[in-house]
Amino acid sequence: MELSSDVCGLAAQVLARSKVSNLCVFLYDTKPTKRAVRFLYNQGMTDRVRTEYSNHLWSYDPFLRNINSCSDGRSAPGTRVLERRQLEASDQQRSCEPYWRYMDLIGYREIVAATHCIAPGLHMVAGVMRQNCIRGVHITASRVSADLENLLTQSSEDYIAQLVRQQMHADQVVWADDAKICHSAATDAVLTPRETQVVEGLRGGHGNKQIAAALGLSEYTIENHLKRIYRKFRVHSRTSLLATLDSSLN
Repeated sequence: MELSSDVCGLAAQVLARSKVSNLCVFLYDTKPTKRAVRFLYNQGMTDRVRTEYSNHLWSYDPFLRNINSCSDGRSAPGTRVLERRQLEASDQQRSCEPYWRYMDLIGYREIVAATHCIAPGLHMVAGVMRQNCIRGVHITASRVSADLENLLTQSSEDYIAQLVRQQMHADQVVWADDAKICHSAATDAVLTPRETQVVEGLRGGHGNKQIAAALGLSEYTIENHLKRIYRKFRVHSRTSLLATLDSSLN
């Protein structure tokens, strides 16, 4: 699932305003079972870089490690914005060396990332990077934080809304399938000649006593026939039975 066209349009605006080489938005799970990150939007990052980041480089990313160091994977409320020079000066620099080497290799000299907690241990992350520096223009947290915070808020709301709608649609499909199964069971049920006579009596508006008299049977026998018919059509009343029979004829 990707972000909606409206949010992608907002991301494109942020990309243009910040004059960066790359902007990406992805989900990050602090306690992954298989894969920790999933990209939802990407402009400027090659498929190779995205694949290598998704496969292993994320585990060295100091921006993500900064999330993990905060209260067992729970970030503070709101959005947190950090830039490369802040993290390079921290004690984590050595353990994150593979990340820094790779960023230098592909030329990402300036990086700013923002994280937004959408659920315990689950975060929406937006990052902007620049490969070719522009004289006098630098990417700083203060310069892009407002745009990134707005983008993450919109991205989080959009993603959650899509998930809810998908679940609602899935539930509707299940309900429809259940209805088809019930209808199929009803149309596949076969009445015996005697049960058909009992049903015809019901269609005529007659009660058990009248049907019994007409067929020369006891009321007890009619009741037993009705119980068997109800089980065949998975209903519990005369009204439901007749409605089910009528629908099977349509």
